[in-house]
Amino acid sequence: MLLDLVMPDTSGFNVRKKLGEHAATKDIPVIFVTSRNSPEDEALGFDMGCVDYIAKPVVPETVRTRVANQIRLSDQNLHFRELLAARQDELDEIETAAIQMLSMAGHYKDGSTDSHMQRMAAYSAALAEGLGWPGAQCAYSKRQRHYTMLARLVYQMRFCSQKTS
Repeated sequence: MLLDLVMPDTSGFNVRKKLGEHAATKDIPVIFVTSRNSPEDEALGFDMGCVDYIAKPVVPETVRTRVANQIRLSDQNLHFRELLAARQDELDEIETAAIQMLSMAGHYKDGSTDSHMQRMAAYSAALAEGLGWPGAQCAYSKRQRHYTMLARLVYQMRFCSQKTS
């Protein structure tokens, strides 16, 4: 977005601030194009999150190049965020598998504890459903499931070590 600092009813700084307050607009790259070219205004613009600052009078080819660079950077950032999310999903799956394998090891040591934990989870889900809680309130995130499985594993290991002592 090309944004001037000097406007009739507001300033570009105010517009940038309002854009930054909303999730849908906070990541829009803003380039200030303005006649206000003091070092203080430029520093404030960057502090407020603009990606570039162009002083007037502008050179059209320079503006086109800077806009093209920002579009390319924005596309790269989106691509890297998508890659990161995919890698995080892979790591979550690996973590879940590792926790389940450790949990199964405890199950082979003492199957009654594992069965008890599974029954308690099913009872809790049935109670939540019976209370009319919407599915979103009952659903676990991947992270919550991991912590639950880890807690179950720690409980099994503690329980099994007490039985062998």
